Amino acid sequence: MTEQNSQTRMEQRIFELDLPVETVSIYLLCTGVSDSGKPLSFETLLSLWNGNPETLTRGLEALEQKGIIQIIPGDPVQYRVLPSSQWRLS
Repeated sequence: MTEQNSQTRMEQRIFELDLPVETVSIYLLCTGVSDSGKPLSFETLLSLWNGNPETLTRGLEALEQKGIIQIIPGDPVQYRVLPSSQWRLS
């Protein structure tokens, strides 16, 4: 496991945020990929995502805006799931 995902665990609090089902599903996908030790990149997520790429992009953007995930610049861009204590809920 890499340092960026060594602390990832699915937070039950995600279900209390009244987010769209697709966004919650993307969060669950992110935590599963992160916990498995795989790189948390768009390409990795897209290879596992059952929906269309636009929905995945919108969901990742929503999670980033709420501070639930963080974008890690690079090639490829990767993501890091943040602990719920860092989420922006307002």
